[in-house]
Amino acid sequence: MSGRIASFDSLLDEGFAELRLRLKDKVRSGGVSREQAADLLPLIRDLNFPALMMFLAKGTGSKSSETSKNISSFDIRDSKAIRAALKRIPLPAGLKPAEAQQVLDLLLSGQFIGDVADATAAVLHLVPNLPIAVVRDVRSLPRLPIRLVIAIKRDLITVPQRVRFVTKDLLDNGKLDSQPVILNHTVKAIFQQAAPFQIAQTVHTLLGNDTVRFAIILYARSEGIQVSQKELTAVQDALDPNDPDLGALVVPAYERFGKKLGVPKAMKLLERLVL
Repeated sequence: MSGRIASFDSLLDEGFAELRLRLKDKVRSGGVSREQAADLLPLIRDLNFPALMMFLAKGTGSKSSETSKNISSFDIRDSKAIRAALKRIPLPAGLKPAEAQQVLDLLLSGQFIGDVADATAAVLHLVPNLPIAVVRDVRSLPRLPIRLVIAIKRDLITVPQRVRFVTKDLLDNGKLDSQPVILNHTVKAIFQQAAPFQIAQTVHTLLGNDTVRFAIILYARSEGIQVSQKELTAVQDALDPNDPDLGALVVPAYERFGKKLGVPKAMKLLERLVL
């Protein structure tokens, strides 16, 4: 999954700068090796979308009602294992039983466990009518950028007759209603030209959706980590588009993971979850 989303990374820059200073102190005190300090920041920055949300959730300071001792890890690629996990967890109040299938489809799509653009593309395809800011704001453009037109054609290479419908959707109402496939290249091209506040608003919207939240919660459980609704609400609050402060969660998340698992185990966990 290629191409970093610089404007999303920028939402975390202050947190990474603070963590860099914290790691220098820990190297001097002997708490972290130079190699660990050098590897840690790239690992966190390269976490896939649900893993990053899981990591940041642990920096909110919110308490989980369940301890990790009560959680059994499972293979997130196995539909039977996901269904079994779904039966063990009460569905959120806003999530209807029939919508649990969307959670399963999201996790099995592969794209949801990608970067923020990949995850958004999967959500737009599987959870209809979600008002995504980075997509909606495309309609303000006088015409679609050539890079975006090419991306649409790449996504719809097997159904080229749908290109004009997708293009019309974007320019008319800023939605992606006419998509027969997951529009990975299209959504990534949109993200690459989006401003940080638009991306903050988009991820804020994603975390406000019960299907997306439950998919993140299940993903975390597959790694033996408990993430609560309260923690995800705190991450969502940190993504206030008018004053995003996502970076403030980075150092507390690192400290909590390091304290709970120990630095070597925490790094092994992060290594498994990179893009």
